Amino acid sequence: MKTTLKKTKYGFYQYFPLPNQEILTAYYTNKYYQNGLGSYETTYDDAELKWRQRRAILTILPMLAFERERERERERERENFKHIGQFLDVGCGEGWLMEFMHQQGWEVMGIDFSREGISHWNPDMTPFFLQGNIYKLLDDINATHKHYNIIHLGNVIEHVLEPENLLLKIKKILSSDGILIIVAPNDFSQLQNHLLLNNYVDEKYFLAYPDHLSYFNKESMSMFLTELGYNIIEIISDFPIEFNLLTESTNYVKNKNIGKSVHRQRIKFENMFFEQDPQILIDIYRALGKNGLGRNLIYYCTK
Repeated sequence: MKTTLKKTKYGFYQYFPLPNQEILTAYYTNKYYQNGLGSYETTYDDAELKWRQRRAILTILPMLAFERERERERERERENFKHIGQFLDVGCGEGWLMEFMHQQGWEVMGIDFSREGISHWNPDMTPFFLQGNIYKLLDDINATHKHYNIIHLGNVIEHVLEPENLLLKIKKILSSDGILIIVAPNDFSQLQNHLLLNNYVDEKYFLAYPDHLSYFNKESMSMFLTELGYNIIEIISDFPIEFNLLTESTNYVKNKNIGKSVHRQRIKFENMFFEQDPQILIDIYRALGKNGLGRNLIYYCTK
């Protein structure tokens, strides 16, 4: 089937025609975690295991400032992050963030199309896990009138057939003062355009059909969220691994044999700074996110 990329009315790009849900469900359920596709592996060494745990934590830590500010407005104080609230991870994957939030005293729930990742890496979280079609599961949650203080949507929105419908369903179960965290690849970005125009790369390496069906950058995601009634509090980046493409010796697109070593560089960098002070990384990524730089961008939103 021939597919083409088209710009949607919200400014992001999406493949047309889209595959049907049966094809996607089979692809993800039977292959994704089990065979180590995408960013997942069947085994991790100690350094990568720590990195994956810490990467999840880094996504949540910037919320400390939001939480403290809101508590000041309510004229209440909180000593730490051990606030018991409702946390939902949509597309929880291997369950790292669920595990962290559970340790902090939050009531957690995770949903995903496959239980392979969470069963293998965080089996203690399986009692709080639901498997199935995320659209149906969100409808089921909405039918119970349950609301969540924090909803995390990490590297999910680029995969789904109906990103607009997904965000509208999430909006129904987000509490009135809740926060939605969206992590999404930063595609058709200024850096990627620069790399293509100046022949650092000779292909749109970030296109990944059928894994990624929609492609967002800072501008298009901001337009999309605003149109759907969300308010973006802040945009933060993650490790800008694409900077490696500016140098021939680390250009993992032209030399795919060095991809693993470049990934190891990212692990060492983030582990080192996390052990010194996670706030250092957050400050770096806050500056990058403000300028739309980074392989992924993290959007912190309220209704």
